[in-house]
Amino acid sequence: VGENQLHDSLVNNDKVVYINDGGIKSYTKGAPEYLIKKCKFIKIDGKVQEFSATLKEQIEQANFSMADRALRVVAMCYKELDSLNPNDEIESDMVFIGLAGMMDNPRPEVKQSVKNCFKAGMILRHTCFFVQKNAPPKRCIFCWLAL
Repeated sequence: VGENQLHDSLVNNDKVVYINDGGIKSYTKGAPEYLIKKCKFIKIDGKVQEFSATLKEQIEQANFSMADRALRVVAMCYKELDSLNPNDEIESDMVFIGLAGMMDNPRPEVKQSVKNCFKAGMILRHTCFFVQKNAPPKRCIFCWLAL
């Protein structure tokens, strides 16, 4: 079994390519709003089928729902490859396999650091990096810190 890991910070995703007796597969995890657009198929109940516009909308709604709860959401997908040709487009016609939502709590020292900034007269501008459809998430770092 061979493995090669790749990271693309421009689109915030990671790829791992596995080579074994079963062939070559590229697994990708990353930003749902990017990867959903790159998937042509979806795996449901162990069967690969076309990733229709209706299914994509349902997945996007699930993504927004998790992001509204201040979860960090990651999409996962894969693609079977014929070869490891560097000219092959790995991030096209992928198979979507799921979303994972994780609570990414701030480290304990963050609350005091933010308070120190306020005390020093700094003006903190809140920028939310969670996916937003029409409104900011219901919970954010400032809410979590109770500031």
